[in-house]
Amino acid sequence: MTSLSRPDFSRSLLALANRILTDLGCDPVHEPLSIAWADTDIIVLWIVDGLGWNHITTALQNHDLPFCQTQIERGSSRSLLKLSSVFPSTTVTALATLHFAEPPSEHGALGYTLWDPEILRTINLLTSKDLTGRVCQSSLYQQRPTLYDRLRRHQVKGTVISPEIFRHSALSAWFYHGAQYLGYHTPAEIPYLVQQAISNESRLVTVYWPGFDAISHVHGPTSSSAPIELQLLDWIISKTQEQMFSQAHVRFVMTADHGSIALTAPKHATDHLLSRLYAGERRALYTAWSCEELKQELAALEWSDAVSLPNELLWEEGWFGGLPKDSTFRLRTLQTTLLPPKDQQVAMPEPEPKILMGGHGGWSEAEREIFLAWWDVH
Repeated sequence: MTSLSRPDFSRSLLALANRILTDLGCDPVHEPLSIAWADTDIIVLWIVDGLGWNHITTALQNHDLPFCQTQIERGSSRSLLKLSSVFPSTTVTALATLHFAEPPSEHGALGYTLWDPEILRTINLLTSKDLTGRVCQSSLYQQRPTLYDRLRRHQVKGTVISPEIFRHSALSAWFYHGAQYLGYHTPAEIPYLVQQAISNESRLVTVYWPGFDAISHVHGPTSSSAPIELQLLDWIISKTQEQMFSQAHVRFVMTADHGSIALTAPKHATDHLLSRLYAGERRALYTAWSCEELKQELAALEWSDAVSLPNELLWEEGWFGGLPKDSTFRLRTLQTTLLPPKDQQVAMPEPEPKILMGGHGGWSEAEREIFLAWWDVH
């Protein structure tokens, strides 16, 4: 079909989520990540949105994460591994995989925007709005057991620390069901909130950091603002560890949902690509065009390096982690997936067309390769 290789779910967020379940005494849903680390009482999971493998390795080389680097390299071997994101490499799909401990084929969050065949609209899962900006009641948010629900069945408490502005979002209600939500207005609150969660006997404390992804979209992942954002993250992590007074064994685990790639404005307008039903991402567009029909469109855009993939084949080859658990999942991805060339994007209306300086969703190394770092605090 293509020289592209499908996600390696044995070394992915799916495997990490199931390893967390087993480490905290719960039955895994899928095969856990195979990694040599000792038992622990408490896990503080730092999710750094958009921080791919290439970004963290560059940051470590440039000493933009000095505290984290000291912790990662403290032992006899470096506690840093390369993992894989999911396809598409986007926040909604990746975080759903992590918080449900299931692949996209089972949780159904197959993109940032998805075609809802029940109400015949493309829905933005971040906002619950259709492409006209209208809020819709969508069946896409199908409630299923979260990581935190599974932990609660074993009397294990979980807490999520995330920006206060996300508290009442549909995604927060979906992903964090079963967890206590502690919202922060500024990152300076994070050390206190982590300690509060541990004091309240939470054994899984998830900290979500969206800043690097925001910087990457607006200014680009290699902009001058990016290392400053990472230096702030490093300082907050150091202060969180400094204020730890728990006598229990605590492990800090850091990962990302996806990487990021620098983007340029398309040479030609991409509006005609959106003249038929579409969903997905600007870097991985689900479309009602067939692969054959797209050839003429791609030639007009001078996108000779673009890749178009029939979605039936993607499903059959396991790109989403298996065959769809629900019969409507295939319909959500429409007919074909378009992967633009390396630095290109489809200008999707949000609700107005907007060109981003950085993005993700596609399957380049910079987008799909993420990291896992860990160290023990006590």
